Amino acid sequence: MGKIKGEEKIKSNVSIIVEELKNKYLHIWYETKTSFPLLEKKYGFTEKIRKEREINKFTENLGDLLENMPEDQKKQDVWRTSISSLIGRFGLETLEFDEDLLDILFTDGYTEVTNLFIREARKFDSEINVFDIIQAIRNVWIMNSIQIFLGMDVEFSPSIFAYSMLYPYSDNYMDNPDFEMDGKKDFSERFEKRLLGESVNANNFIEECIFKLVGMIENQYPRVTYPQVYEALISIHNAQEKSLLQQKGRTSPYEKDVAGISFEKGGSSVLADGLLVNAMLDSEQEDFMFGYGVFLQLADDLQDIKEDYVNGHMTIFSQLANKWWLDGLTNRLFHFLNSILYSDVHFSTPRAKDLKKLIEISCSFLIFEAIAKNKSLYTRKYINKIHQHCMFRFSYMKRFKKKFMRRYSKIDINSIISALVCSTSDDIIN
Repeated sequence: MGKIKGEEKIKSNVSIIVEELKNKYLHIWYETKTSFPLLEKKYGFTEKIRKEREINKFTENLGDLLENMPEDQKKQDVWRTSISSLIGRFGLETLEFDEDLLDILFTDGYTEVTNLFIREARKFDSEINVFDIIQAIRNVWIMNSIQIFLGMDVEFSPSIFAYSMLYPYSDNYMDNPDFEMDGKKDFSERFEKRLLGESVNANNFIEECIFKLVGMIENQYPRVTYPQVYEALISIHNAQEKSLLQQKGRTSPYEKDVAGISFEKGGSSVLADGLLVNAMLDSEQEDFMFGYGVFLQLADDLQDIKEDYVNGHMTIFSQLANKWWLDGLTNRLFHFLNSILYSDVHFSTPRAKDLKKLIEISCSFLIFEAIAKNKSLYTRKYINKIHQHCMFRFSYMKRFKKKFMRRYSKIDINSIISALVCSTSDDIIN
């Protein structure tokens, strides 16, 4: 980790908050029960098969629409409406979303912001790949959800764009096992200097992009007026540096503070999201943002457990892979999600409550998907029990991604994305 003039880094107010919240949520995590979660609905075999047929039909119909994108601009408007209608029916009939939840996605501005983001991403970097855009959009949606929690309109902003774009570039570099650790450290130190406001010449295209993105944030949030924004960016950067420790080979529990590193990284990331949406969060809002980020980090770690294990990237899940069953730890993750969403009383408007329900459904599905992907890491008894509460068979979920990729492999995704974005030419970023 870098030093300033040979001295240890001075703790900022945000870094103190991060340390306090990390310790708080570590305590909550270890105190959270490991009993089987309260999952209300069960799905029988026949119902699962019916839903799988519905998702197969949806996948085919969506593929047909994407393959037959009209060239005429006016016809494209009808085409986009058909896609939205198809997705809406699928959400209502198969995924069992109610209309209030769909309203959040289709009438609260998410679609417009997504379209604007994609357009600006391609303007910023014409060579950016689809998967990096998708990775960035996930963070855009998190920042949009924070806007709803804070009672704001769902809107696009330079900081939402810049922060969401930063981490396809920097994360992919830092997490790539093929890159040497010394190179990662050098890159990290240069990135930190730029976050601190220093003038740094870019060494390569990635650094050039990253430094431009930091400049966009500076244009919206002047450093003198909003120092907490940059303290938050430094905090997540420090957490990223610490996460390099997780990439230094397999370790047993307690050799390294793997849980603390993961909690700090996840919590700091969404805390920064919150401060880039509204630079003046109160303590309860900061608390919620941090806890939400911790859960998202843990859910990602559960999804990636086998890849992390193979690459020697230690998380609380990959440390236990092939040594202990993950039944209780996964139960704890379900309970942890509910404690974050529903013990909070700060965000209690009808709109916020609907959003919490949407987050609960979406995040629970992420956990089910991770279980399906890693069945061998659970007892047969647990798989049989948890499987009853998933609307699809685990065997189907495990195969679906490959089936999906085959179906869409010949579709020109770049052209489709370009056609789906808004046609407005207003320059949002500059």
